[in-house]
Amino acid sequence: VEELISQSGRFIRSVEVSVDKVAMKSLEERQEEIIRAAEMVDVFLQARKDTLLITSRVLITGKTPSESLEINLKVSSAMVEIVRRITTRPRYILAKGGITSSDIATKALEAKRAKVVGQALAGVPLWELGPESRHPGVPYVVFPGNVGDNNAVANVVRSWARPVRISSTKELLLNAEKGEYAVGAFNVYNMEGVEAVVAAAEEERSPAILQVRSTCFKVQYITLVTSSIMNDS
Repeated sequence: VEELISQSGRFIRSVEVSVDKVAMKSLEERQEEIIRAAEMVDVFLQARKDTLLITSRVLITGKTPSESLEINLKVSSAMVEIVRRITTRPRYILAKGGITSSDIATKALEAKRAKVVGQALAGVPLWELGPESRHPGVPYVVFPGNVGDNNAVANVVRSWARPVRISSTKELLLNAEKGEYAVGAFNVYNMEGVEAVVAAAEEERSPAILQVRSTCFKVQYITLVTSSIMNDS
């Protein structure tokens, strides 16, 4: 999670659930925390922001193994209830951990069936939720707890990320330098070329720079137009 936040903090929003409140405090405080987290996730999703729902990083354990198990069960059930309360349909869902993935799919999203449509990474199944679920057809990434290195989750999230809106070519190139990714630059001479580059950028979910000749627009006194395109679908 730390690596995900470090690499993707510029476009992802985080909602942290207090383990202390949902597992150690009164039922009233637990419910308040569940409602707060669900409402925050809804706010971010409605604003078209990729959103990370996580538990607080401080480890809380019981005095005995049975007490620790009870804490884990309370946290797990709280996460399920939070996801169940989220009303905004997401573009995709990624759940980390085998038991967590199963509980979120069956208990929170009420899925009884799912189609395996591929892999998000090697060993990481990509499902499509069934028609009876709360979000039919939404891609669901089932990320096992023991698969991949520290960058694995961050790589998957980045590949699904909604790119940040860019206000200028300079900002686009600076962001590319920081993120260590390439930006394609294309000279186009007609509208067919413009449409082809835009379609490719949207398909690859990648930024592109277009240098458009004035003949595309039949305006002879404009010699060159430079524009930046970011996919926001």
